Formats: sequence, C-alpha cells, structure tokens
Amino acid sequence: MEPALKYPEIRDSLKFYAKDLADNSWINKISDESSSENIDYIIHFFFDDTSLSEDPSGYIGLALTGEAEAVAVKNYGDSA
Repeated sequence: MEPALKYPEIRDSLKFYAKDLADNSWINKISDESSSENIDYIIHFFFDDTSLSEDPSGYIGLALTGEAEAVAVKNYGDSA
C-alpha cells in the first residue's frame, strides 16, 4: 500500500504517462493523431503543469513516496 500523498492524482497521471512512454508500440504510433495529442498532454504534464522535470524532490510527499522515486523521475527526465 502506498503512503498517503497530498496529490495522488498527480501520481496517477505520472504512472499513466510513464507507462505510455515505456511502451515501444505506442512510441512507434506517435504519428497517429490520438497518440500525438497524448504526447502534448505528457509534455504539458512534465514541463508546464508540474515542476517534476525541474524539481522532482519537491514532490516527495505530494505525489512521490520518497527520494528513490524522485531520483527515478530525474534520471528519466535527464535521459529524455
């Protein structure tokens, strides 16, 4: 069971978008209109709607459960 977080809906979005980004078949269909619309949501989520791309540690207790998750988000962002 995950600890109580202040913004579990942000965590849910992060998990949803991370799953899409990890799915090679979805990435290969990126030219599909519905997929390209979803990539817009992903970009806005990481760069506009949240500061996860800049300061994932700031989301510990809000949407991330600890430093290990913050490091994983940071590493993912650095490799993108």
